[in-house]
Amino acid sequence: MKEKNNIINLKCIKHMLISSMIGLSISIFITFLSAILIVKFNIPNYLQSIISTISLALSGLTAGIISSKFIKSKGILFGFLTGIILSIYIILVSILIFRSEITMLGISKLFIIIICSTIGGILGVNIKQKI
Repeated sequence: MKEKNNIINLKCIKHMLISSMIGLSISIFITFLSAILIVKFNIPNYLQSIISTISLALSGLTAGIISSKFIKSKGILFGFLTGIILSIYIILVSILIFRSEITMLGISKLFIIIICSTIGGILGVNIKQKI
């Protein structure tokens, strides 16, 4: 009985972690495709930043939708929390693997992830599946 009253329980945390990992996978995949296009078509630097931002926004949106579809309630809260988890993953990957520094541009991209994930959470709860 107590478990039903908790806003965030272990099942919700599990779904948020899985959803944010899916979002990270999508981000890596889109970034990989973007890198191929950038090299093939010699895309200028200012467009490369826009492409990476769109990639992160799509991954956040997708993670938020998946998370709220699993949990089926409180889309704003769980979309937001999923976005934070996804942002932490991206920070860890950037620092530990690529040895990147945190910049203002990077922080603004993390805010975009969180906003898009929150929007995804709202959409995921409100989109009805047609059977």
